[in-house]
Amino acid sequence: MNRKTFLAALAATCCLSTAAFAQAVDTVFINGKVYTADEKDDVVQAFAVNSDRIVAAGSNARIRKLVGPETKVVDLKGKFVMPGLTDDHFHGAGGGPGVPLADVRSMAEVVSALRKAADAAVPGQVIVTNADWHEAQLTERRKPTIADLDAASTTVPIVVLRGGHSMFLNSAALAKFGVDATTATPPGGSIEKTPDGQLTGELVDAATRFVKIPRPPAMKIDDVIRTQQVMNSYGATAVRIPGAFMAGPVLELRTMAQQLRDRGELTLRYTLMRPGPGFAGATLEALKTGPQQGDGDEWVRVDGVKLAVDGGFEGAHFDHPYAEPFGKNGTYSGIALVPTEKTVADVLALQQMGWHIGVHAAGDEGVEQALEAFEAADKVAPIKGQRWSLEHAFLYHEGQIERIKRLGVAMSLQDHLYLAAPSMEQFWGRKWADKATPAKTYMDAGLLVAGGTDAPVIPPSPIWALYHFASRDTISAGVYGKEEAMPRPQVLRMFTINYAKLVGAEKVRGSIEPGKLADFAVFDTDLLGAPVTAIRDAKALATYVGGRQVYAAPGVK
Repeated sequence: MNRKTFLAALAATCCLSTAAFAQAVDTVFINGKVYTADEKDDVVQAFAVNSDRIVAAGSNARIRKLVGPETKVVDLKGKFVMPGLTDDHFHGAGGGPGVPLADVRSMAEVVSALRKAADAAVPGQVIVTNADWHEAQLTERRKPTIADLDAASTTVPIVVLRGGHSMFLNSAALAKFGVDATTATPPGGSIEKTPDGQLTGELVDAATRFVKIPRPPAMKIDDVIRTQQVMNSYGATAVRIPGAFMAGPVLELRTMAQQLRDRGELTLRYTLMRPGPGFAGATLEALKTGPQQGDGDEWVRVDGVKLAVDGGFEGAHFDHPYAEPFGKNGTYSGIALVPTEKTVADVLALQQMGWHIGVHAAGDEGVEQALEAFEAADKVAPIKGQRWSLEHAFLYHEGQIERIKRLGVAMSLQDHLYLAAPSMEQFWGRKWADKATPAKTYMDAGLLVAGGTDAPVIPPSPIWALYHFASRDTISAGVYGKEEAMPRPQVLRMFTINYAKLVGAEKVRGSIEPGKLADFAVFDTDLLGAPVTAIRDAKALATYVGGRQVYAAPGVK
């Protein structure tokens, strides 16, 4: 029997296309529990890889028939395998340069770290922290005050960054940057005060512009390498950067990722959204130059523009006041960063330029503002099928889900509640915290729902995100909104095939099916069938991108 006849017979035997066997099969993986994320959520025993593609998936018996003299056989020994995890809203694997606070667990430890930095400061230096922390990780579960930061130093200016929306200043920093109790609050921002009108030291959103902190060091290619190493260690193979990257501008990240790709060293696939007008200092004019919608390849692609209409946990714009005292006697319901008419104008301009659009809209009024702009664009030309998205969408109000579905808008959701539940409850009240990020409701309504972490606002662990969406458990405060806990296949789809659909790549990745890129990970835990509590501590044993092993856990062959 000649080679052509043999391959044709083999394909027929395996119920697969002849085209899948045009070349010799490089590697087969057998004896596993392989979640494919295909349309039927099939679970199989084995699959085969040729070069950078999956060529077959099925039973051990079928896949063993593909083994040739030079085929490598990997015995999975019952381990769980699934398509590579993804993160649909990722700003970086760390909180940037500055005093690290990720590991502190009490206000005393915060003060100690800042005092040490202040004691070593040179004249004129401003102490700045990184942003990779949240008050929910502290024993006290509260934000630092001026008094806390002054306990570290009253003479050296200290600026504590948190996520992308808040910073906290000591008295020396407030004086340096000219902020006092009489400073006018800028539109789209907040200068936080106590009930008697005294500064707390916190500046939110547009008010942070008063603070001119030293520029961080220029991004280096080592930053990109470190990012992929961290994400690969979680079993992640792709991320989507919505307008901002902690280590530097998105277009610089693009250049460095392409350099690694050209050297054969890139191990993480990037979808990059350019910052839109008003976000990260961008303008419509700037978007007319440089890479445009869709530029790139399967490794690094530009896909869309990021806009923002409201703040984060403490600035999400709602149709009701925050819980007291944050509601300020019923007068505070969050922050509208820009007027609705500007959002509409920006969206219409971006649509005319051919861009896909994702809007940071945290509160239900933020969602309303984004939907009004999307509906205005839809009247010009249908946006359904264009992969526009709402980013975060913590809450919704009546009628919005039907409008979202009619427009074909995708939901990009993250596990903020997992870390920040106590803060959300303080800001909004338990009723609304329980309803936060209703992924199951959105998915049951037929919306496309993809998942991520918003790292470094939340630690960059898609495994923790899987656990949270499956359980609604939180790090320190128990279960919130248990009715929103999702069946396991729904959760796994959020971080695999649904991500691929969000970025327009579902035909080439996101599932373990013939013809798709061989991006997958092996885990020590059955993420589909193990008790939900086991997901939290699951570890990736190996990660493959394009058929190449890019990560192995210590001691794992």
